[in-house]
Amino acid sequence: MADPKRSNSVVTTAGDLNATRVSPALFTLSDITAHLVWPRLLRAPRMAFSPHRIGLVLVGLAIVGLLDSVGGAILSRGQLGGPLSNIAREFLAGLDRLILAARSLDAGAAGRELVAIFTKSGLGLIQKPGGGLDWGAFTLLVLLVPLAVSVLGVVGCAVSRSVAMEFALARHARWTEHLSFALARWKAVAGAIILPLVAAWVLCLVLAMLGGLLKVGVLGVIAAALLPVAFVIAGACVLVFCGVLGGSLMIPACVACDDADAFDAVSRTYAFVYAQPLRLILYVIISTIAALGGVFVVGMLVSGILALIERCTGVPVGSSNVPESVSQLGANAQAITRFWAGVLTLGVASYALASAFAAGTLVYLALRRTVDGQDEEQLALAGAN
Repeated sequence: MADPKRSNSVVTTAGDLNATRVSPALFTLSDITAHLVWPRLLRAPRMAFSPHRIGLVLVGLAIVGLLDSVGGAILSRGQLGGPLSNIAREFLAGLDRLILAARSLDAGAAGRELVAIFTKSGLGLIQKPGGGLDWGAFTLLVLLVPLAVSVLGVVGCAVSRSVAMEFALARHARWTEHLSFALARWKAVAGAIILPLVAAWVLCLVLAMLGGLLKVGVLGVIAAALLPVAFVIAGACVLVFCGVLGGSLMIPACVACDDADAFDAVSRTYAFVYAQPLRLILYVIISTIAALGGVFVVGMLVSGILALIERCTGVPVGSSNVPESVSQLGANAQAITRFWAGVLTLGVASYALASAFAAGTLVYLALRRTVDGQDEEQLALAGAN
């Protein structure tokens, strides 16, 4: 008769031990990068590649494009694009020159380009051809620029909120909840971006008035004696320009993560820029490289789609050179074809901007952890819709 104790026991042979024994790995990649911050920044392109995030940005860009078209129709100066697109084009060109000056370690040129970005972009739009200020164009820009900044700020806040919730808490909410959260805080986002620039431009006007006094007899001597005050004013303006350039993409993230008002968003993001400038530059470089890789892949896919349609249908939907075959299409068909090709192209731009917002969110969380010692999981949930 079998022993009940032996029948209920588990008999393990040496072969079983050899079969089930798993040799532990010496180390894994996660062991090396677990406590590092920068590898997390590489997640921005993947997190931006989301239908609702790209869709939100696409709608925002479409609204800004509509505002730009209205502004271009009002100005009617025969320029390529509307006033907003011209300002954006000049801003990006100035940023490119600033990067080239920084790469060549030319501090003087970098400083001049930094100032030029914020003092020359759009200046030609508000000047009359014969000189002087075009008050109509100036008023139009005063209306259009805050509207465009508010729209993109709301979109950026919604995307940042979505990215932060997924990154820090692994929570996936509906896009309508993130958009509702951002709409309720549009004043904070727009104010944090616009008000520092307005203050800096007012100080620039003070400097211009001081320069005018330098040319007026005895008043010129008094103005020259007050030149150190001008140095302080100019220094404050340059610090604001640096804060806007380094912290603008973090402002929507600050509002989204910490439910900050305009003043708190400016103080926190600018403090991060000034406290850890080299770390910020490193994080931006890493995020930019990752984002450019993602945009390249998406752009290649979209270009491949358009090229395949051109090859199979003979209709150059993505080409600027229109052959004779297109003349066989009616005007309505051509317009619809260009519209859908434009939607795909705008989708690439939307993904690029969504990647920028996602990168700004991850950079903000990384700097907040470094400077303030806050974990990524500490997000403002009170009042969230």
